[in-house]
Amino acid sequence: FKTEIGATPIEAVINGHNKIILLGKNSLTLVDASNPHQLQNNAQFMLPKNKERTAFVDAAFVDNNKKIVALETYSNSLVLLDIESPNISLLDQKHLLPTKTIPLSIDIEVNPENSQEFWVLQGSNYRLANKKLIALYKKILQKKEAVESEKPVNQLQKLRVNQNKLELSSTLKMDNK
Repeated sequence: FKTEIGATPIEAVINGHNKIILLGKNSLTLVDASNPHQLQNNAQFMLPKNKERTAFVDAAFVDNNKKIVALETYSNSLVLLDIESPNISLLDQKHLLPTKTIPLSIDIEVNPENSQEFWVLQGSNYRLANKKLIALYKKILQKKEAVESEKPVNQLQKLRVNQNKLELSSTLKMDNK
C-alpha cells in the first residue's frame, strides 16, 4: 500500500470502523483499514491555511464517525469536516480564542458517551518544539504586564456539533500553582 499525502503526518487517529485519519500540518488523508492487507485511500483534503503560519495538531472523529474535527494551533481554531460523502467537505470553522495571537490550542478529546461533544485543551503549546516559540512563552510568563493578545490561558473548552455547526458549550479555566 502506498498513498500520497499533502504533508508529513504528525497525528494518526483510528476509529472503531477501521478508518484512519493521517493528519499533516495543513492536510488530512482518510484511509480505510478494514482489510489491513489492502489499505485504501478514501479521500484527501487540504485544510484551510492561515495568513502567516498553519499547523494542525490534532483531529478526532465526531458525530458517530460521520465527521472529523481538526485543531489548528496558530489561529486557535477548529474545522468541522463531513466525511460521509466520497469527497471530504468543510462544514464549519470556529476561532476559539479570537483575541489571542499566540498558539494555545493543544489537544482534542471526544466524550466517550456522546460523540457530538468534545473538549479542547488550551495552554502553552510546547508540542510545537520550536525554540523561538518556547522562548516567547518563557518571556510572556515572566512578564508582569504582557499584552492581552499574548497572555497564555489554561483552560478546557467544551464544544458540540449541532446541525453541522460547532458550538461552544462551556469553558473550564484552570490556574497554575
